[in-house]
Amino acid sequence: MVNQTLERWVLLRGLTRECRHWGGFTELLAQSRPCSDIQCIDLPGNGRLCEQNSPARITSITDVVRAQHTSNGPVYVLGLSMGGMVATDWALRYPDEISGLVLINSSLAELNPIWQRVRWRVWLNMVRAFLTSVENREEQIYKLTCNVRDDQESMLSQWLRYQRECPVMRRNIIHQLIAAARYHLPASGNQLTHNALVLAAEHDRLVSPQCSSQIAAVFGTVLYQHPTAGHDLTHDDPIWVVERISEWQRGPVMLPRHPCEKQRDNQ
Repeated sequence: MVNQTLERWVLLRGLTRECRHWGGFTELLAQSRPCSDIQCIDLPGNGRLCEQNSPARITSITDVVRAQHTSNGPVYVLGLSMGGMVATDWALRYPDEISGLVLINSSLAELNPIWQRVRWRVWLNMVRAFLTSVENREEQIYKLTCNVRDDQESMLSQWLRYQRECPVMRRNIIHQLIAAARYHLPASGNQLTHNALVLAAEHDRLVSPQCSSQIAAVFGTVLYQHPTAGHDLTHDDPIWVVERISEWQRGPVMLPRHPCEKQRDNQ
């Protein structure tokens, strides 16, 4: 029997989201990588860390994440949205701890203007959602981030249960918004020394896919764009994400930006 090297993964969600919001994606990723150790880590203020104060700086959030991860060697870090900022910061400041990066619908302040990082049409809806009831907030987040909505009733029921069990405090929402808005690449350098993959959704209503294009261009990484999915790409088409990761790890080649894919054909 050929000995396989254990592949270590850390998964990071974004603003106000927690590990359980990955849904079935974590299991699909594990099935595609039988020799892997996959750890989902909550950002401070979210999920199991809901009682912690969320720092207003990505660098401080990164330090909390690093303190939680249990791997004994370098890890692949997959980050969605603000989780991608934390993953990028981790890789640039502590390169020896990272094997590779997967950045999904993320953005960086110096690469794109604010109206691309959070589309201006959704600003008002976001403010309203965060200031009203938890029920309204979760419904608005679902509508903003998910383009595939055949599971709306069951998904919102789960999300509300997560909030009852691990409520995200309003001050932590504000701190996370501030941290995401002002995160810049470290002054010491912005060159990745790792193999990286950037994934974007063409119909992301929250963050313009131009942000991912800029990240891929600056870092010289592989870029895929999904033609129909929304911001929560791992919800809308988790199989597509897993397939892109598998292709990327077979070799660091540049692939078409608009591949023709069968969507959700195995779901």
